[in-house]
Amino acid sequence: MNFFLQVNELSVDVWWLLGVAVLAVIFYFTLRYFQQRQQRRRAERHDPKAAIVNDTNYNIDRAGMDNHRADTTSPEEAQRAVETLDATDQIPTEEEFGDLRRTLKKS
Repeated sequence: MNFFLQVNELSVDVWWLLGVAVLAVIFYFTLRYFQQRQQRRRAERHDPKAAIVNDTNYNIDRAGMDNHRADTTSPEEAQRAVETLDATDQIPTEEEFGDLRRTLKKS
């Protein structure tokens, strides 16, 4: 009768359960370490200027999205547009740059 030779005590399995728990803890901290390292790398490599899209590809009349880069009529407006572009790190199109330059030279 092999039935009586089996051991049903938890003490036999404690070492296996402890080993699995240790491996789970090691896996958790390793995974956390690599996620934090990946976030640090993304933060270091993040360059907002790399996300700039050339307006001429999508906006043929070069007015900018929602007409926010419309032609300026006065040198004060042109100066404000230059300051806004500088503060937001936006790059004007070639024609916008020329228009702003001509308007600023008028003053």
